[in-house]
This record gives sequence, structure tokens and C-alpha cells, in this order.
Amino acid sequence: MRNRVAWLAAGFLLSRIVMGQQPPAAPTQPETPVAPVAPITPATPGTRGQAHNNIRRAIEWKEFDYTCEGGAELTVYLGGSLAKVRHLDHAYLMKQTPSADGNRYSDGKVLWWGKGNGGFLREDAPNDNGKVLVKDCLLDKRLAAEAPGTVAGTVGYMLRMALPPSAVIEVQLEDVSLADAPAK
Repeated sequence: MRNRVAWLAAGFLLSRIVMGQQPPAAPTQPETPVAPVAPITPATPGTRGQAHNNIRRAIEWKEFDYTCEGGAELTVYLGGSLAKVRHLDHAYLMKQTPSADGNRYSDGKVLWWGKGNGGFLREDAPNDNGKVLVKDCLLDKRLAAEAPGTVAGTVGYMLRMALPPSAVIEVQLEDVSLADAPAK
């Protein structure tokens, strides 16, 4: 008897659930297509509802071709704080890392260190004793003319904050040689 009562109660509850459900809505006419949105034009600065372009610009890469020891060829593409290095059939994407001298880029496995018109590629290992992959790399097209009285080089800084477009870098060349041993 108990089982019969339990089955009747379950059936009653199930019928209430089924009857309480609404039948699926009849299909309506297909939605009308949405008109294309007009391109956003920048609003006057300082106004509410100013349009924003949140799309990141593509990186603009600068290409530098090197010829290294033994005639090996290497290409470095620099873009912001990134470097792409192509050597033989390998391509490495690296981030700029702190350096006391020159431009140092690493992906944690391989290291490109460029200074002036030269550089080298090696495995990135603690204490700077990784296996050298290619060394004595020289730019095929020099950064500056190597005429007497010309100084060539690069300026680097820690990229913890961006310099404004109006930034000016001042470089001073000073003769610090002694009077009895003048500089050439």
C-alpha cells in the first residue's frame, strides 16, 4: 500500500510539472538584419562620449642584417622592446632585458647582445657562460659613417616608462685623457 501511495504522489507531482510547462513558442518571423554600423570618428577632445580606438597598432619592425664569423648570416628585427632574430633555420622572439652596455634581448633560452655595429648570439645561461651560437657579427650597412672625427653608437635605457615624443637625448663627448697622454 505504501508503494502505491508513493507512486501516486510521484505521478501527481510529475503531472503538475509537465502541465505547468509552457509549450515552446511558435517560431516568429526571422529577425530583420541589423544595419551596418557607421565608422566611429573621433569626437572633440574633452567631450563626453569620446570615441576610443582600442585596437593596438602593429609593431613596426626595423631590419638589421649582419654577417658573422665564418660568413654566417643573421637578421635582427627590432620593434619597441622586442627583437626577432633569424639565424640559419631558427627564429627567436625576445624581450629586451637589463644591460650595462649595449642592447640585450633574451627569450630565456637564447640571447642576442648588440652593441654599436656588432653583436653575438648565444645560449642564455647563468653567469654569462652559455654556448656561443654565432659571434663577431657586423652590420652589413653601418649605422654611421666611419670617418675620422665621427662617433657612432646606440643609446639605451630601461623601459620601465616610455619617453614622451618631445624627449631629447643629450650626449657629451669629453676628453678625459691626461695632458701628457692626449687622446687621438
